[in-house]
Amino acid sequence: MATQARTFEDLAYELQRLIAGHIATSRRLHKRPFEGLPKAPRRFWDMFERSRIAVPTRSLAFKPPLRLKPELRIAV
Repeated sequence: MATQARTFEDLAYELQRLIAGHIATSRRLHKRPFEGLPKAPRRFWDMFERSRIAVPTRSLAFKPPLRLKPELRIAV
């Protein structure tokens, strides 16, 4: 799963949208969320481990909030 955005704020929203959509689709198909998704290739883990970008926590607030069903909770 991957997404992109121009700002950290937009990225937080896109990640929330992606994960919520995946969970909703999984539930509709009577599957566990993330079931069957393979682990990212090693080259992406290597890039992640080499990254040095500090992300201010205030940049990760979800704006605007998604309207989710009460039984769906997302924490990042």
